[in-house]
Amino acid sequence: MLVMSNFIKQKYCKFLLLSLAVVISLVFSVVPFLSVRAVTIDELNAQAREIENKIKVNEEHLGVLAERASTLEEKLNQLRAQIAEINTQIENTTNKINVLEEELAKTEKELNRQKDILKNNIRTLYKQGNISTVQLLASTDSYADFVNEQEYLERLKLGVQESADKVAKLKKEIEAKKTEQEELREQQKAQRELAQRNKDEQDTLLAQTRGEEVEYKRVTEELQNQQAAVYAQIVARSRVLTGVGTGNYPWADYREGSWTHAGSCTYGDDIDPWKYCYRQCTSFAAWRLYASGRQAPVGYGNANNWGYIAAANGIPTGGTPKVGAIAVWGGAEGHVAYVEEVYGDGQARISEYNAVPALQGRYSERIISPGDPYIYIYF
Repeated sequence: MLVMSNFIKQKYCKFLLLSLAVVISLVFSVVPFLSVRAVTIDELNAQAREIENKIKVNEEHLGVLAERASTLEEKLNQLRAQIAEINTQIENTTNKINVLEEELAKTEKELNRQKDILKNNIRTLYKQGNISTVQLLASTDSYADFVNEQEYLERLKLGVQESADKVAKLKKEIEAKKTEQEELREQQKAQRELAQRNKDEQDTLLAQTRGEEVEYKRVTEELQNQQAAVYAQIVARSRVLTGVGTGNYPWADYREGSWTHAGSCTYGDDIDPWKYCYRQCTSFAAWRLYASGRQAPVGYGNANNWGYIAAANGIPTGGTPKVGAIAVWGGAEGHVAYVEEVYGDGQARISEYNAVPALQGRYSERIISPGDPYIYIYF
């Protein structure tokens, strides 16, 4: 019952959703609106359309929720990546701080060594400084030696002082770098905490969204059960024929064992020559017309559109079943079937797909009242 116009997937044709074996239980347990008065086909179709509209609203909400969940997942992935990057930055900053601490320890050790040298030289200078120039001259062999010793002491004093200044400056620079890195690490930790809070909030929103999705799916399932009960009544108005085989439909075994109504039109290779999906009502109806030697309609869309599109293309339509006509049901996405035989009382034998058993992609034949479909198309 599914179609793909221009290979774009249409909604599922949801017609005749229950087998006759479960009609009574569903009718009385799910459909409270039934009464003693016989319900007409038009009323049943109206009920089906009303339920379908509710299902569409729910599906729209589900689409919004799915999009929201996708956005939240994307944000969560970004936050996870951000947190991982910040953790890497913190680790790198910590490593830099450790290196600076090692450099600082070495610098302090060198500073202490220079201080010791300075102390020793100061002590020497102090001792030398207590000797008068006359005594210093007397203690040296020549004036040149005296001058050299004075210059040496002066250079030593200046060298030690320069070394001490250099070491002190280096220590100050390392301490400044260390402080800067520690401040950076604290900023990174704050960024990580903020990103983690955002992630937790997004996690909560995603959980809420998933919960809403579950609820909307539950409501949709209930609506589909109600819709199934309505269609079951339509099926109950007809007489299902047994032992009818496959109707010679060439794709009767397509994906046998794995085909599902929900999966149909999503496999990627299940489009027939007339742009309908295999084992759906539309595909069978198009093939049956082709097999009878006539031109099959191409890309008419969902089954409930066939009557309008055919009329718009100048193809005759009417309310009387004729052999070779296509019977069309409205409501939801509708249903189409091929009229194989018409009896004297106006009843017709139809052939169809994906109606009985419900949504199992099987061939079936039924005897229907002439007024059950809303229109017949005379291709």
